[in-house]
Amino acid sequence: MFDILFFYIPHADARVANTNYALMHLMLCSARAVGFSGEFLFYTHESARLPDDLPASRIVRIAPEGVADTDVMLLKAYAHHHFVHSDLFRRPAISVESDQLFQADPMQAFSLPFDVGITYPHWTKEISGDFGRINGGVTYFNSRNISAVRSYFSAYIAMYLTIKDQTDMRYGRRPKLSQWGGGEIAHLRLLPPHAFEDHAQQRRCFVVADARVMLLEAAKFNCQQGEREGEEIVFENYPDAIIRHFNGWRKKIMPEYAMKFLNLKMEPSTETSWGTKVTEISR
Repeated sequence: MFDILFFYIPHADARVANTNYALMHLMLCSARAVGFSGEFLFYTHESARLPDDLPASRIVRIAPEGVADTDVMLLKAYAHHHFVHSDLFRRPAISVESDQLFQADPMQAFSLPFDVGITYPHWTKEISGDFGRINGGVTYFNSRNISAVRSYFSAYIAMYLTIKDQTDMRYGRRPKLSQWGGGEIAHLRLLPPHAFEDHAQQRRCFVVADARVMLLEAAKFNCQQGEREGEEIVFENYPDAIIRHFNGWRKKIMPEYAMKFLNLKMEPSTETSWGTKVTEISR
């Protein structure tokens, strides 16, 4: 059994927020379809206004001192830190986002020799610089050595706080790392400089702050889905992938993928406050 950790601060635009809630519900239904029966832990900021019908086992509100509700990625890091240091962390857990779908039981991942699993894109060798080397959308927390996981996330928060006011140079608006991208950079700063070179030689696990941290290839553990060829969207076939990730523009094709490959249909409904429901299609 595993638990799901989910962090979200509702968007100011109700339409955007409802879309994210709808995708979140689809993600949760996909997890249940592969055997998920643990707790769905919904983390948010103390000031967030949430629907009354969220399908959460528990809603956890946090408000770290000196952190604004606009510092979304730093708040997500604090959510991870809070979770591993709380009594909620008592079995394997996965942190996911609304734009992802489960298509296999992730318990197979926890047989690997790690305390913390972070995913990286399989095209990392083509990336120059720090941004994009790690994908922070999925994090695996193994519960075999809880003290080691706590030690790592204490070091992780400490590292994040040293870089939070730097800017993400990939975008014209140059958001601060506390708002975007900083979680991935903090993980990267904690890894040894040779981590990705070693990984190419099949050394995937590194001891960081007394924890075994493993780089997990996204093609299996956090697989980006869908590419464009002209106007046509092509679904890539990674049948062994545990989680499919529909980041960016790919969110639009997530319901289509769920219906075509996972037998889950998202349709309009007045039964939920966000306006959709998910049903299983009989084949």
